[in-house]
Amino acid sequence: MSSRALSWLRTSLAKHPAARPNDFSPTRLRSRHGGRQVAGFSASSSCNKEIGRRAKEKQLDREFFLSLLSSASTKREAKQYLSRFKNATKSASATEGSPKGSSSLPSPTGVNLGSFYGASRAVSESPVFRQDTTPAPKFEESPEQLHLALVNRISTAIDKQPDSKSFVLDSALTIPTKYPNLLEIESRKTILALLRDSHVLVVPPIAYTEESPKAVLVSADDAVLALTKEFAGLSIRPDPDEDAEVTAQRIFALQEEVSLDRQEFNDIREELLRQKDAFIGEKNTGNEDLETARSLLDNSVFSRIDGHVQNLELAQKTLALLPSTASGVITSPYEVANSSRQPHAASELSAVGTRRQRNPLIHNLLTDKPLLSSSLPPARRVNAISKLNQIETHTPHTTFIKRGMPLTLLPDPFVQAWSARNQPRLKLDHPSIDLPRLVHLIEDSFDRKLDVQNYLDRVNDRIAGLIVAGEYEGGAILTWETPPGVADDGSEESAARMVPYLDKFAVLKRSQGAGGVADIVFNAMVRTCFPNGVCWRSRKDNPVNKWYFERSAGTWKLSDSNWTMFWTTPNLPEDSRRFQDYEAVCRSIQPSWADNKSVVD
Repeated sequence: MSSRALSWLRTSLAKHPAARPNDFSPTRLRSRHGGRQVAGFSASSSCNKEIGRRAKEKQLDREFFLSLLSSASTKREAKQYLSRFKNATKSASATEGSPKGSSSLPSPTGVNLGSFYGASRAVSESPVFRQDTTPAPKFEESPEQLHLALVNRISTAIDKQPDSKSFVLDSALTIPTKYPNLLEIESRKTILALLRDSHVLVVPPIAYTEESPKAVLVSADDAVLALTKEFAGLSIRPDPDEDAEVTAQRIFALQEEVSLDRQEFNDIREELLRQKDAFIGEKNTGNEDLETARSLLDNSVFSRIDGHVQNLELAQKTLALLPSTASGVITSPYEVANSSRQPHAASELSAVGTRRQRNPLIHNLLTDKPLLSSSLPPARRVNAISKLNQIETHTPHTTFIKRGMPLTLLPDPFVQAWSARNQPRLKLDHPSIDLPRLVHLIEDSFDRKLDVQNYLDRVNDRIAGLIVAGEYEGGAILTWETPPGVADDGSEESAARMVPYLDKFAVLKRSQGAGGVADIVFNAMVRTCFPNGVCWRSRKDNPVNKWYFERSAGTWKLSDSNWTMFWTTPNLPEDSRRFQDYEAVCRSIQPSWADNKSVVD
């Protein structure tokens, strides 16, 4: 969810009076299908009421943004959030051929909201995904009655909020005659008009057939995809009221790489399905048949697995239609509501902490990152959760999803595992490696000039592999290092003593702290390339050491030097000889910087 998604859900910024129960008279808006009607409202108020409403509206906006920015963990996150609006305003004024439909309009509150009123752009770049966790009802009830009851409850809850007004649009979806398996949006103009009127739009998963207006229940996932296609300009039949230039530019903006990281997606999906099959296998014993096991599965916690898989598939399909900057959040209403609770009184124990639990939606709005880093080891994630919640015991269940980026591994570990016995070894001047871009990546990340020839002479015969994320936005160079005194003669004994070493770990400055580039590279290194462990070193005063410490299995400050050694190898201290080899390698490697400031290191 990006910065443009949450704002119109909370604030009321319409230029005309807000709809009140006693101020309006209902009117009827007819759609193309004569049998369907949509309720609309008109309102009028005196000049004094208008001034009072604007003052109250301005105060509510001020309180909302103060609450929003106070939720940021650091000042840096708050500044990054505010800078989005400044950049959007500048780019909008500087670009000559910007589409008319996404132009930024002035805000009546005086708050710079960038492209706030570009509703189609906000919806297209900011999907919000649901997570079905509602337990099965204990009594029989028709799907129509249950569905409408839930819709009314949601609408009522929205209307209870200060200066909030909902609108149930049950005629937004149609089933075209030519494409009976696909959904279309009835009228984009109607939806955008309601959004610009500060309505919180509730769209039930109900579609109408095109020839005869017959209501049909459809999948909520299909409804989300239909809305995404419409606002991304990829609908089956473009709206004649829509500017063709806007649609063309939106289609042009989509990139060819339109999927989540396939390996990551498949790993999660296979793990969920594996848990489901394992549970069925345990229940399918002796006299119990498969159908009985499946009925038990439906009544257990494992029945949620299918819902999780469907949510992942929906996220993948939706993000495939949106720009690469789009992101999504899979969460539950309970999770968001629970995060707004006031913390308990200070504990009598030594635990110190009164910070309110982070709201996953606001955190994503500010940082465009997950609450917990994907590169944290599983054991560290539990500790991180306890630190986030301080003295609270609630465990967050929110998933942040973003488009993956191409990941290049040389050599391919899925073809041949990285081993010290592999010959011949990769060289950095190989034709498949863009050496100038790799050098630029290292120099930009370390902010130092590299002595390229000296570096190539040192590592070319030791390269274990290379990891490149995206278009050289991040990367890692890994080598096989022999401890001092051990000859690299290609023998089995020499190969057994070689140390897997992370020689360079670099991320472009513009990609640091955002986009998860560092997490992608680190995960590829420890999960795919070197699952049995790797070591590296860092200066003792390096501010990145905290990030390294959270992801390593151990750390050791090297005496009489300015280096700290990190490793992910399990139980390394128990193997004294191996530990000494790691330490000797981290002490002996000489830097290859052009400024010759190795003494500082």
